Amino acid sequence: MLEILLFFVYLFAILLILLRWKFVLKSDLTSKNILILFSIKLFFSFLLYFIYTKYYTDRTLADIFKFYDDAKLLYTNIYNNNKTDYWKIVFGIDNDQPSIFQELKKLQYWFEPNEATSYNDNRIVIRMNLLLFPFTNGFYFTQTLFFSFLSFIGLIALYRIAKEFLKINQEKAIISVFLIPSILFWGSGNLKESILLFALGLYIFYLFKTLNKPNLSNISVLITSILILTYTKSYVLLSLIPGTLSLLISIGFKIKKTGLIYMLSIFFCIVGLLVISFYIPEYDIIKQIQTKQIEFNSVAIEMHAASRIKVPSLDNSIYSILINSPIALINTLARPTFFDATSVLSFFASIENLGIYLLVFLGIIFPVKQTESQKQFIYFSICFTVLLCIFIGLIVPVLGAIVRYKTPYLPLLYLSLFSLIDFQKIRQKFKIVPNAK
Repeated sequence: MLEILLFFVYLFAILLILLRWKFVLKSDLTSKNILILFSIKLFFSFLLYFIYTKYYTDRTLADIFKFYDDAKLLYTNIYNNNKTDYWKIVFGIDNDQPSIFQELKKLQYWFEPNEATSYNDNRIVIRMNLLLFPFTNGFYFTQTLFFSFLSFIGLIALYRIAKEFLKINQEKAIISVFLIPSILFWGSGNLKESILLFALGLYIFYLFKTLNKPNLSNISVLITSILILTYTKSYVLLSLIPGTLSLLISIGFKIKKTGLIYMLSIFFCIVGLLVISFYIPEYDIIKQIQTKQIEFNSVAIEMHAASRIKVPSLDNSIYSILINSPIALINTLARPTFFDATSVLSFFASIENLGIYLLVFLGIIFPVKQTESQKQFIYFSICFTVLLCIFIGLIVPVLGAIVRYKTPYLPLLYLSLFSLIDFQKIRQKFKIVPNAK
């Protein structure tokens, strides 16, 4: 009874924030739209819980539970006995001191074998749960409510980009940002993806805001989002760097040859990574990609993953990365297809991909001239999408996991594709709404 009461108290508070906060109100979404979209998001958070309790019943393998359970163990063991140590863990202060380290060793997912070469991003989800526990009494659905809220704020930021920079109409913007099945499913639970969408949305929105109107407030939020991305999914942040650099050059110096700027930015970023790898071996990105691929392959074989695919083996060279990038891009961007679908989730993912194919086709047949702002966003989104697809495709040999990891680029890609299509020509061609604008 207390859990239900607390859930609805926080739900009421969150809805009040969404309906009163200027950041949300500036999106021009009506109160009705906000309530409907957030309700859909909550429905999918319950659906995610239902699937991982009724169909995938091993709690130790379910990401929506395993980090929450680690946090709950810490909360039970520490909070009432030593609140100082508890909050030190939450904020990452003195975690090496013996009293804290002994408690952390009891957790299943706080430490990973490869921590010497890459940051363990499990910890941000554990810490987020720990941060919420004292206020939610550790109730799972109340915790998930806050994760859904964070994700929703990130999506609001992406929606505002669609409206303010791309000038896309409301219907297409809502579909692209809020209603993609993968975003709804993976971005509504007690998962890294919820935190990732929050940080990614704020990063992109405040990047464009800062470039157009630099001030302390915009820069502060931008830096905060970078820090969150660093500790959530660092490879997503890496995928954003060339596009960010290109935007800084193109907008800052008013250079019109946008395509050339992006190609040069990618080239110099690759050279920069190689130089860093040579002088600081612990940041050898090529070695880290190779190590991650081996780890994912081992897990896929051990778990007998049904949607396992063959991923070209990498050696520790830039040539190996470059030569295998095209197949990595295709595996991530174009799959799963209907023929790959082995579950309901992969079937819906194949429909998402079909939507991408259709929009690309329409963009070729019915192209429209873009504004300068639209061009900048489209180039940025395509650059981010391609690089993220290559990262994922080189490392992940399971289509089910690829479907989840590719969620960050989907809103950007859909928004970009909608910006390429002249829907007025389509209406006139098929006489849907003659002479409609």
